[in-house]
Amino acid sequence: MIYVGIDAASKKHDVCILNQNGEIYKKIFTIGNNKSDYKRLESEIDNAKNFWNDTKVSIGIESTGVYSESLVNFLSLNTENKVVYINPILTNMFQLSQTIHYAKTDKIDASGICKYLMSKGSRLFTYTQPSYAIQEMKSLGRLMHVLNKQIVKNLNNLSGKIHIVFPET
Repeated sequence: MIYVGIDAASKKHDVCILNQNGEIYKKIFTIGNNKSDYKRLESEIDNAKNFWNDTKVSIGIESTGVYSESLVNFLSLNTENKVVYINPILTNMFQLSQTIHYAKTDKIDASGICKYLMSKGSRLFTYTQPSYAIQEMKSLGRLMHVLNKQIVKNLNNLSGKIHIVFPET
């Protein structure tokens, strides 16, 4: 099994590739947040497959919202690879449990994601891209939540003004 850990950020992603023995492929590298670099990442994963003569790949990406979404969707199109969306709190706590002195850098995080995959891999769920309808429902739900908060704020404001103008009510 080959493990790929990706620490996602707004403009760049740090990538670490390990095999099941914890041996690193090349060194931790950085890709941009664009389609051509996503393709470069795919070719690096293919090179690692050839290097270790292994076809099973597990890719872990921290769920950092919009920064990791396009990369996750791109990688999940290749059905040969298992793509896992991981809560950053889980990987952070895992790394803290592994060492006393935990330095936090993007490259160390990418390596930590690989080690988390190695440790918890069989218990993690593979990412499946949600349908357009589900994505729209999530967007509408978030918008409804924001609008409800605004309504409550405006009602409280109006109630306060009414009590000032009509104190007997």
